[in-house]
Amino acid sequence: MVDLDLRPERRAALVNNLTEALRMAVAGSEISLRGSLATGEADEFSDIDLLWVVPSHRFTAAVACVQETLAAISPVSSTRSDPEFEKSSNRRLLFIQLAKVPLFWRIDLEVRSSSEHEPEKPLPVEAPLSEAEWSAAASAAANAAATIKAVLRGRLAEARGLLERGFYRIGETFDPAESWTAAVVRLARSSEAVDPNVAPFGQEVADLAVVLLSTSGSPRSPHQ
Repeated sequence: MVDLDLRPERRAALVNNLTEALRMAVAGSEISLRGSLATGEADEFSDIDLLWVVPSHRFTAAVACVQETLAAISPVSSTRSDPEFEKSSNRRLLFIQLAKVPLFWRIDLEVRSSSEHEPEKPLPVEAPLSEAEWSAAASAAANAAATIKAVLRGRLAEARGLLERGFYRIGETFDPAESWTAAVVRLARSSEAVDPNVAPFGQEVADLAVVLLSTSGSPRSPHQ
């Protein structure tokens, strides 16, 4: 069933639970809200952007405990780590989907060491990441989800770009003549075919597209 309960007070309660759980997970850590929720510019579709600063000696343990910590609040349906920071000794950027909250409320969690002696920038990535560390299929499915949000916000050029990049990541051909619904559903299903681990999230994205997107307009004719 598609979760469309996007009440601000529900998201605020979720944010409070997330921040308290992370703070309690690592002694001496600090967590703050960032992005549109922090500036007061959020709409009902906005992600939850958090910065978690942890003691330097607890950095590795903090990253390792994120999924278990958040699963205590709601089951985790997917977790991705930004490859730019994957080999860094002081930063991670994690993209987390919880299973029992609206799909739009993805958690973008930056974990950062508190040490003033460590570099602000991440260490260079010396080797390509494995599929397990950064799944192209999971990334493509995330693009499908982001496309729904962009269309609902009226950002149709952005939505088309998300589709193009999503299909490219999994070696599929983008068809601008498809309706928004058909394109998002196909991207979600194709992502599942590439990586079966994406299936639960892909199903949720496809269901949401059917409920919320128009079958008339398309990336070729974004004004419709």
